[in-house]
Amino acid sequence: MIFSGNHYRIPDFYVGLVSALCVLPLFLNLLGIDFGNVVEQLSPVKVVEMTQIEEQPGYRDLLTGRYVHTILVSVSVSIAILTLVLAMIDYNIRREAGTLIVAMAFFCAALLEVFHLLVATRVIATTVNSFYLTSYTWFFCRLFLASIISLGIIFYLSPTPKGKVPSQKRFGNFLGYVSLTFFAVTILTIAFLLLSTNVSHTAYPYRNNSRQFEMIPLAVYLFLTFYLLPRYCERLPTVFSKSLLLSMIPAVAAQLYMTFGSLELFDNNFNVSHFLIAGVYFIPFVGLSLNYLEAHRKEKLATDALIKAEKFAMTGRIARTLAHEVRNPLTNINLSAEQLRSNVLPAEETGKKYIEIIERNSKRINDLVSEMLNISRPSELKLAPHNISALLNETLAVAQDRIQLKDIKVEKKLPEQMKPMMLDVEKFQTALLNIIINAIEAMEEKKGLLRISVSAKENACDIIVEDNGKGLEPFQIIHIFEPFYTTKSTGTGLGLSAAKSIIDSHGGIINVESLPGKGTRFIITLGVSEPAAS
Repeated sequence: MIFSGNHYRIPDFYVGLVSALCVLPLFLNLLGIDFGNVVEQLSPVKVVEMTQIEEQPGYRDLLTGRYVHTILVSVSVSIAILTLVLAMIDYNIRREAGTLIVAMAFFCAALLEVFHLLVATRVIATTVNSFYLTSYTWFFCRLFLASIISLGIIFYLSPTPKGKVPSQKRFGNFLGYVSLTFFAVTILTIAFLLLSTNVSHTAYPYRNNSRQFEMIPLAVYLFLTFYLLPRYCERLPTVFSKSLLLSMIPAVAAQLYMTFGSLELFDNNFNVSHFLIAGVYFIPFVGLSLNYLEAHRKEKLATDALIKAEKFAMTGRIARTLAHEVRNPLTNINLSAEQLRSNVLPAEETGKKYIEIIERNSKRINDLVSEMLNISRPSELKLAPHNISALLNETLAVAQDRIQLKDIKVEKKLPEQMKPMMLDVEKFQTALLNIIINAIEAMEEKKGLLRISVSAKENACDIIVEDNGKGLEPFQIIHIFEPFYTTKSTGTGLGLSAAKSIIDSHGGIINVESLPGKGTRFIITLGVSEPAAS
């Protein structure tokens, strides 16, 4: 089957369902069911007469108002359907029933909006003049929207019996019953409106003098705004719940426009009210979309954290293996070198030179193994208050030989008076030194400019190390702190990994900004959280 690829296979059930829906109209036509609206063909003369009537100012205004009304209600219904679909996705991700219950309430209110629209456009034949019934259904749509949302929130906020599961999980098990309740209430309301015969007391006989009923949905909206929704936000502090509370502003405004301003169907205040109601549906949809994006972002962060943890775990296993397998023979090499040194005669300078090479490279190997162990298993911090500016000056002094060797210019902006930070001076200096050396090695000889600055805040500070070297590509920035990743032919890829591990253990954050050919900037932020316990 063409729908059964390796990566994008569509289940056979959905393929069959869509195919059946496509064939269904033909099957019903064969049974004698006609979906058309043309009962008999109109003569060209009647069509011209009808067009002329439609062009008359009164009729044209009425039809234009009906079309605008249709568009606004259609937008509200479409957004409500999308909100329900997105709420289902959100529920599958976060298993939070509160969002889905309110989204179902919006969907059921949209079903009543559909009935309101069908009545206004005379698609549904009613026993009452549709011009009058449109006002009647408006009132019930507004009352139903406020009531069904209130009902959903009351369901969600209902207290949990002692010894039972929390309300989120409880409604997660009974969402089907809640949906059935909402749907039944919707169908009963539509049936009541469809069968009603006496609507003159709430209809628009071109001037509506009896608007006291419109105060009922207004009162329910105010009850939602000032009592139910604040408690809903406390129980479910998400972007969606806050956006739902925000949507009550256009809901109350729409009801005020309709209650105290609208005198006829499709007048200014009538259209403004329907426009605001579209906003009532749109604002929670945006909030739910942001909810989904936030959940997706957290899921991505969790996945990235898991991948990093696995990488560090692998690094730890490699480091421990190397420490065992390399340090034992390395110890023997060092002992042998010391024995050779004691047996070499003072005149044998060549022998001493070779022994020094052995000892120097043995130390380098030992340092690499130690660095790997420090990345995978950071040692405890010995915290003490220390001045960041002083520590940076000390670190630059350590790197002075490299700076002079490449003839690099250094610019410093270090405040003298700063609140001391709790640091493990030795380890944090190692992190700073690794970053500074990385910057030095990225710059050309006699053309380099190293900028180091500190920006002090109330309880935190930013340390910025910036170079004018070759810079990094975007794909390189993503991997820059991964163990063994390096952009240099002679690098080990452990220096920046160790620096990040040390900064993280101090409760800090390190970020990188870089452009190819423009240089690189490292920003270290300290004080964002407490350092790891020593």
